[in-house]
Amino acid sequence: MSEVKEFLTDAAAMGASSATVGSVTADGDTVTVTNYRVEWSADLDAGSDDVTFRATIDVPTISLEGFARADGRYSSSRLTIPSMEASAELSGGAKETVSVDAKFTDYTATNPSWAPLPTIADDPQAPVSRFAPLAEWALTQSFDGTSLASSTVTVVAPDQTQTTETGPITSGPQKDGLLSSMEYGPTTTRGTTIMPKDPGADDASGAPEAMQMEFVQNAQKVRITNFDVRPLVALLTGKGADGSVGTLLESAVSEGFSMSFGDLVNVKIGPNRLENVTLDPSAGPVLQKLDTFVVPALQGEEPDPQTFLPFALDLYGAFGIGTFSVSDVKVSGPEGGDAAAGVPPFSVGLSQLIVEGLSSAGLDRFLIGGLEADVPGGSGKLGSFELGSLVFPARDVFMEAVMANMIGVQPDLQTTLGAIPYLGKVSVAGLEVNQDDGETFKVDLFETLLKDYIAPIPTEIAITLKGLELPVSMLGNPQTAMVLTALKADPVKADAEITLRWDEDTQRVELDENASVGGVGTLQADATLSGIPRLVFENPMRANEAIATAAVNGISLKFSDDGITSFLLGMISQQAGLETAQFVEMLSQQAAAQVNGVTGDQSFAQQVSDTLRAYLSDPKSLSISASPTNPVAVAQILGAAMTAPQALPGLINFSMSAND
Repeated sequence: MSEVKEFLTDAAAMGASSATVGSVTADGDTVTVTNYRVEWSADLDAGSDDVTFRATIDVPTISLEGFARADGRYSSSRLTIPSMEASAELSGGAKETVSVDAKFTDYTATNPSWAPLPTIADDPQAPVSRFAPLAEWALTQSFDGTSLASSTVTVVAPDQTQTTETGPITSGPQKDGLLSSMEYGPTTTRGTTIMPKDPGADDASGAPEAMQMEFVQNAQKVRITNFDVRPLVALLTGKGADGSVGTLLESAVSEGFSMSFGDLVNVKIGPNRLENVTLDPSAGPVLQKLDTFVVPALQGEEPDPQTFLPFALDLYGAFGIGTFSVSDVKVSGPEGGDAAAGVPPFSVGLSQLIVEGLSSAGLDRFLIGGLEADVPGGSGKLGSFELGSLVFPARDVFMEAVMANMIGVQPDLQTTLGAIPYLGKVSVAGLEVNQDDGETFKVDLFETLLKDYIAPIPTEIAITLKGLELPVSMLGNPQTAMVLTALKADPVKADAEITLRWDEDTQRVELDENASVGGVGTLQADATLSGIPRLVFENPMRANEAIATAAVNGISLKFSDDGITSFLLGMISQQAGLETAQFVEMLSQQAAAQVNGVTGDQSFAQQVSDTLRAYLSDPKSLSISASPTNPVAVAQILGAAMTAPQALPGLINFSMSAND
């Protein structure tokens, strides 16, 4: 019994002001403690304010079956606490009082084993790391299982009061810092808060005054599997850090959540889960590193950004998330709105949100699916929005760019490019926006795929656009809108597929493009260049060197008309006061004269003129190609263009045709 009393009344070990018991009695191997009370009291220096902290724990009865002490540890076959109350209060000076009151019922632990609380030495040079023994102490706790019937926690703060009630909580077993399972809930929080008036609104604006609002939160059952505190302790203290990444949490699953703010806003979230949270302790020891910032801060010094920023990035980079998913989210306002509160009717729903493979290295996947919104001004829906294979820049390159900007030095292009994240995929599917004025914007699919990076430049890009419908009023160009409206191309309907790729083995760049706009036409393009070296991607500053090796293998363009040519011819010829046929003939003759003047090749000039005349007279399609028998060096083409333009058509085997 003396050992129990000694343990419970060791106020210094708990950092308490006092720890007392009413009585300690034994009946066989069961020890019963009554009227256990622990008090903490401290006066805190908060600048110009003196703040007082007070806290108490009151336990009417503690029962320990099979209590023992051996090898510096305590153990019990069963620990029971029928009820317990705790309270804390922070008050004084200019600070308004904040208080917390808690009640717990029917706590039971089976086969608990624990070490005495460590003594925390006072060390002004280690204001944070001196608490490292507490983190390490957590590794010594073990039990087969625990249960708590219920808990009620009430927080009273300026402008807010809330009470949280939690149902049964069970956990265990736990050994060597690994908690195998835990389950708690449901949890209900009720409270009131003061919503302040918009500080930018004057009294005559009609903006609502500050109001008191009630809120309710309901969280369904939560299940946690394999929570391992060892990687966290290693990160904080360095103890147990061996260079390997540990799994902090295997999974946490919530059955759902709802929240309401009076009658103004309602939030509902369906099942959600978090899986495979990892932690790299090599970023620590965090507590010791924090000392280097806290000690100067206590002396009124600002932290050095060149030291603090790498620390913050190290800490951020220590964590990783395997999967986080949320389903069936809905946020809605009051039916019909609430004019008095300035809240219009609205609703937003989301079928799913998924995050996969998030770490300091990048993000494997981010997905939003099944988004629907009905808000003032219109409504809309989104089938999905997805990001994939997002790679974050190397930290040293990123830091070099940041520090250069901080001191006002413009980093070189290579450093700037290296500090940019790069992406593998971005996709928008099933997007539709409906405005109250009747305008509708749609996209069936917009997707960009970027592959085979020579960081940070992709060597393959594929862009797909399907089912675009865009009102001409959204183009922002009145003249273009007028033309498209006259063509009966409102809304603008467009589709496109574009692929650009570089092959390292052949050093070829290939372009494939097919794009169409309703009422305008379709453009098909193919091009191949060879002799494009890797250094263009490794160091864009040397891209001009590729001119010495680059060659044109072939280029072809084909435009298939869908009405734009006849419309423009009619409009321009009318403005010129000519018949359309006269205008076409004039353009054809001018083209022949200009080509002949540049090349001196009358036969080629006539071919261009005849092709242009045939197309403009009956616009179906116009094809242009350059298809040399062998690749022609770009340098040779540039030289011919400057010194012997008449040789160009033959050099690249240029041809034109109409209405194929």
